[in-house]
Amino acid sequence: MKFIGKNKLDDKEFINNCDKLRELTWHRGEKQREYEERIKNNCPLKLEKDCFKKEESNKRYNPTKLDESYTKNELENLNGEEWRFLSNTYYTKYAVSANGRVAFFSAGKYHILFQDDKNNDGYLRLDPEGNYNLDHKIEVYKLIAMGFLGKKSGDGYDVHHIINDGYNCRPGNLILLTRAQHNLVHMSDEQFEIHKNNIANYLKEK
Repeated sequence: MKFIGKNKLDDKEFINNCDKLRELTWHRGEKQREYEERIKNNCPLKLEKDCFKKEESNKRYNPTKLDESYTKNELENLNGEEWRFLSNTYYTKYAVSANGRVAFFSAGKYHILFQDDKNNDGYLRLDPEGNYNLDHKIEVYKLIAMGFLGKKSGDGYDVHHIINDGYNCRPGNLILLTRAQHNLVHMSDEQFEIHKNNIANYLKEK
């Protein structure tokens, strides 16, 4: 799944695609269950088979054994899975994959990390048992965005889930939006009605 094939949108591109993004996105005030039914019944994109299925998603992003570890060369050639090695400050020991997996370099190898929604906020974090000395607070989708979307600290962009499934952190389900763009996408229909004819002005003012 890929939304218009871009990692981020300038304001003109956003205006042209705002309705499409809102069609796919959860709106404030909308119950998650209602949103999921809306997307399942009327989605213009082909949904992943594990969409909104946490247990199915677990099989994709979690390691297959207690310590699944590889050298850098082994990881780069692992079953055709695309991996990116992060260069962002504080995260140079991390590697992320197009399947939403994360590996951490320790003791000479990259270890595939367990992910879980331990905070019950709908977003995955790493190493719930605390086996590694890493950032346990950062959400997985932000790391994936660093590797595949070019997200940088302080760049003014939010990472947005196109389909509001926090267990799908594949690059194709993520896009970088400015804070103003992000606000517009998630507005309730009532809020958006106020701004829809003046989106350009809203983006400039924010």
